[in-house]
Amino acid sequence: MMEENTKTTQHTLSITGMSCTSCVNKIEHALKKVPGVLDAQVNFIEKTATVTSDPSLNEERLIKAVNSLGYVAYPTTPTKKSPEHLHKTTSCFWFTVLLPAIVGSIFMVLSLFLSHFPFSTLCTVGGLESFITLLLFCYIARPIYQRAWQALLHRATTMDTLIVLGMSSAWLVSTLAVMLSRRFPFLVEHLYFESALIILALVNLGKILETQALSKASHAMVSLLALRPKTATVLREDKEIAVPIEEISVSDVIRIRPGEKIPVDGIILEGESYLDESMLTGEFLPVLKKSGDEVVGGTLNQEGSFIFQAKKVGEDTILANMIALVRDAQKCKPALARLADQVSAYFVPVVILLAVCTAIVWWFIGPTPSWLYAFLTSMTVLIIACPCAIGLAIPTSLMVAIGRASQKGILIRRGEVLQQAAQLDMVVFDKTGTLTDGKPTISNIFLSSGVDEKNFMQLAVSLERYSEHPIGKAIVTFGKKEAIEPLLTQHFEAVKGYGVKAQINEKYYYLGNAAWMEKNHLTNPWLKEGGNKTHTGATPLYLADDKEVLGIILVSDSIKQEATETIKTLQEKNIAVAMLTGDHSRVATHVAKTLGISTFIAEAKPQDKMAFIQHWQQQGKHVGMLGDGMNDAPALAQADIGFAMSTGTDIALQSAAVTLMGNALSGVVHTIEFSKAATRNMEQNLFGAFFYNIIAISVAAGIFYPLFHILLNPMIAALAMALSSITVISNANRLRYFKL
Repeated sequence: MMEENTKTTQHTLSITGMSCTSCVNKIEHALKKVPGVLDAQVNFIEKTATVTSDPSLNEERLIKAVNSLGYVAYPTTPTKKSPEHLHKTTSCFWFTVLLPAIVGSIFMVLSLFLSHFPFSTLCTVGGLESFITLLLFCYIARPIYQRAWQALLHRATTMDTLIVLGMSSAWLVSTLAVMLSRRFPFLVEHLYFESALIILALVNLGKILETQALSKASHAMVSLLALRPKTATVLREDKEIAVPIEEISVSDVIRIRPGEKIPVDGIILEGESYLDESMLTGEFLPVLKKSGDEVVGGTLNQEGSFIFQAKKVGEDTILANMIALVRDAQKCKPALARLADQVSAYFVPVVILLAVCTAIVWWFIGPTPSWLYAFLTSMTVLIIACPCAIGLAIPTSLMVAIGRASQKGILIRRGEVLQQAAQLDMVVFDKTGTLTDGKPTISNIFLSSGVDEKNFMQLAVSLERYSEHPIGKAIVTFGKKEAIEPLLTQHFEAVKGYGVKAQINEKYYYLGNAAWMEKNHLTNPWLKEGGNKTHTGATPLYLADDKEVLGIILVSDSIKQEATETIKTLQEKNIAVAMLTGDHSRVATHVAKTLGISTFIAEAKPQDKMAFIQHWQQQGKHVGMLGDGMNDAPALAQADIGFAMSTGTDIALQSAAVTLMGNALSGVVHTIEFSKAATRNMEQNLFGAFFYNIIAISVAAGIFYPLFHILLNPMIAALAMALSSITVISNANRLRYFKL
């Protein structure tokens, strides 16, 4: 229901009763007026509101603010809730669409023969039509009238307002025509009961089709939710028990059989199997998992069977985080969406004003009977206008694109990334763990005269035993293989971009790069010799006591196979590529030369990386940064778009706007491609919605009548209105099939 940190609280509400995107602006405005609310965003597609507030704010005040507008709000948990759409059953379809359409069609047939009936019969039939239409309005159109009335009570207008005005005017004018037909017999020829009912049928049909189209738009989210199995086989007291996944606890031991989905994140204890991890990486090639390997909830076991221990459950799992990230990104509004919201806010009042102006013009300059033309054109203007098409233009494209990206292992944290990534003209890479495998190994050791290798490595392992850096981990791994027992360390200190120091046996030792040695005044010929030994791309680490350098550890890290292809692809797209690394200059030169990167900076500290990003931005470049370490976090946050590898540190993941789940460098290229496709799709939708409304309203107002004597039938207007939203959503759904 809420997610809390030291400063703010996030509330998620489900909202029923929203009919169009005009409701979005109204609800957001009301929520932002509640004292303590910092931000509020309403998702029309999922029918939810996400509110960021002071921790002291009571959620009931938010619910009350929404309910006071005539909607119904209630708290919900976003990670456990399926996309909420209005589901139309078959019986609902028959009732809301076919019944008014059938009755309307009968009325239409009757109108063809009314002129042959005696006058008294005409009045009787017309009165019966009026009563039946009113009856159907009361039962079928009641929700529409209720929403329009609630909006009116709060001095607002929505899509329902336009529909109610159009249908009601058709019924009212037709009823008056029946009542006045004794005095003005010609009025019986102008009954529009069938138009009112068929308009109602088409409006409801449009809503049903729109709902189905939106369900397809949320296909990726539904797919993510479907990855979670409902139960798991847990081993308790030597028995296998089927347990709902909500009841699984950390450290539970779970058996996985062939064809089953992994319920939670954990580590394999016994057995092995091939797993389909396409939900993480987008790659469908199965991955072999054996004892000691990590497994992720939502992935699919294939042929083998194994037992694993749960390590992360509930909302802590990778899948739950993926779902939360996708939801949050879909709620964000890029610049185009904010433009659409601003237009939608004023759209309905402007349309009503245009309808009134249309009626006035036709009343005074229209052909006889001018009142009839004034009525028909103004009603058609009300019915054909569609603010929903404008309001749905961006959110649907956003939802489909972010969902599709998640299926390819690209988690986008903010919706505006889909616009910004298309503008990138420079991508900056970290080296270790990004362009390289991030699993360095010790390739050589050089010792000073009189230094024992075992004691030397014992000191190194002791200094790096708690390190999170890949190079530090390589030393620790070496120590485990050689069964080296670490010594007790005191006064440990780690300095980003330099190295570590600690007291061992009442003596200080230092391990790090050349700059760390110089910083501690430990210069000697070993530093130069270490640099000379890096021509093959190995990284030198120097170990020294408080007097002199004792030796050099050379650590090598192989370049990722896909790095060359990714960088070449970016360069072919005229995107500049640079590398920022804290590693030695000769190592950086070796990697850059191998990959064809002409711009690179070596021995860069975290603040240096951020400064270089700022420098390139000041030159007018839109910069993307890809990294995985704690020292990359400032640069990731500074970049226009930060890309983090999923195996990176927590702070790197939090600082980045995009997480690459499969650690695939190609995700950067794919994000840019997605961005261009999504931006193009959003622009198409927005242009199409604006163009439709401009042309449709102009035609409905009778702009072509003086030249071609063409007027739009109100029923055709209702159909066009319904199809406009469906067209926008269908165009957005094309992104589901976008190929990289």
